[in-house]
Amino acid sequence: GKVVVKLVISSTGAVTSVTIAESTLGSDAVEKCILAILEKAVFPSPEGGGTVVVSYPYVFKPQE
Repeated sequence: GKVVVKLVISSTGAVTSVTIAESTLGSDAVEKCILAILEKAVFPSPEGGGTVVVSYPYVFKPQE
């Protein structure tokens, strides 16, 4: 399945908002885990300051 997260990153690099934008995974537990981890993430400060909005896909495949 695929989980697309939408992150809002502040001028300090802190995540101010993270939501599930799309999901085909069908697992609330995994989605909540992803959100909990990303809420605590800190990124480099954006060049020029301001706020950055990022959408990022996580694709999960079964092991072969």
